[in-house]
Amino acid sequence: LAQAFTVTPQNGPTLNGVGPVSGEQGQSLTAVQVIGQFTHWTSASPTVTFGQGITVSNLNVASDTSLTVNLAIDPLAQIGGRTVTVSTQLTGGAEIASGPFFSVVAGPAIISGISPANGKCGQQVVLQITGQSTHWQQGLTQFYMPGVLDFLNDIHVNYFQVNSATSAVANITISPTAGLGARSIYLTTAGEALTDASA
Repeated sequence: LAQAFTVTPQNGPTLNGVGPVSGEQGQSLTAVQVIGQFTHWTSASPTVTFGQGITVSNLNVASDTSLTVNLAIDPLAQIGGRTVTVSTQLTGGAEIASGPFFSVVAGPAIISGISPANGKCGQQVVLQITGQSTHWQQGLTQFYMPGVLDFLNDIHVNYFQVNSATSAVANITISPTAGLGARSIYLTTAGEALTDASA
């Protein structure tokens, strides 16, 4: 019987998953497992990347389809998904297996205190802001609260200064006609985005 059997190509290399699938900002993870299929990781030392803000070290290849790495996640890494890529330089060219298998989640940083907690219309107020496990930096950390350069436009920031990684000062002037009520305070340092809704 003519043409009764067909030979098809072997499936290409794929990345099937990693474990664990997420890590916090500032966290170090050891022996993170990476699993592939139709890969050849013992043929040559592969290169492993987990995306921006994540440092990979201590690569250990267990088999053609299994390896482990240590990860160090930058405290200021952007929150969100990452593409994991394993590249192996074989005789016939580079073998690349990748997939969106890892995510960076928010770390333990919080705004722990705002003082004073209120101000009167027409008043100039110096806000003392404290953080916990924060990484504030002068020139990098951005301060914002509703009413600053938005449709309300009833609060003016005279200056904002970072004193340390966990301490900052914001000098604000409240308009005499400012709307009454609570305002949230936001501090953003690269991927470390914090808010204190109780301010």
